[in-house]
Amino acid sequence: TRILEEVLCSHSLSGAENELKSILADMRNEK
Repeated sequence: TRILEEVLCSHSLSGAENELKSILADMRNEK
């Protein structure tokens, strides 16, 4: 179960990171 938890945590973290990157890209495009 520990491995699954680690995978889920890392996956959610990368997902949030991708969201931030897309938001930053949108902000740059708006300028």
